[in-house]
Amino acid sequence: MVGRGCRRFGNYYSQWNSQGALRIYNEILDGADVLLTFPKAGKVDYRLMGKMHSYRSYVVHKNFELIYYLENEVIYIAAVWSCQRNPERLTQILCEESVPYEKVSKE
Repeated sequence: MVGRGCRRFGNYYSQWNSQGALRIYNEILDGADVLLTFPKAGKVDYRLMGKMHSYRSYVVHKNFELIYYLENEVIYIAAVWSCQRNPERLTQILCEESVPYEKVSKE
């Protein structure tokens, strides 16, 4: 199961360029796979210090990063974040429920 944010991302960008959206979507899934092997690959996200979790960010594409946290050896992807957006908006996004990442087929 992939989190709601990742599915929303694919639906949103496929309106304009379905092949480009699929490529970036797959890069996001590949980045999440890296986190399965190296959960601390992302840097501690100091923009989010003092929040509910100790968030990390992992760049998966030049314009996108995964915002995630670890809890009891489970990786929770809280957001697929566009690096072009206002960082203050990120705090609002994190109020939504995070969904654990599980490996899925890209077919």
